[in-house]
Amino acid sequence: MRIGQVMHHLLLVSLGSAGDSFVLVAKNAPKVTVVGRNTMGVWDYANVATQSYTGFDLNYPISRAAWVDEGKGIDGIGVPPDIHLPWTPATITEDLDLKKALAVLAD
Repeated sequence: MRIGQVMHHLLLVSLGSAGDSFVLVAKNAPKVTVVGRNTMGVWDYANVATQSYTGFDLNYPISRAAWVDEGKGIDGIGVPPDIHLPWTPATITEDLDLKKALAVLAD
């Protein structure tokens, strides 16, 4: 890819955590179009600490993203794409997501 070209990112539903972060950054770039379905949405709380007790461990996050306080949390929601591609049973046998992304790229 050359500098100055438009970039399209095909968004896979299995993206989470660092994938959420990548898509959030990519969506802010003026030449990026994100195509697909929402990410997993597992990045509002991070950096898990563990406290061990007899018979169990308590795991808890020690970091919270600033956007949570602004009412813009993504946990359980995900990062939405610019162009949403609904999942259909046909997606099992044919890569409709890639087909749509290539069509968007051709425009």
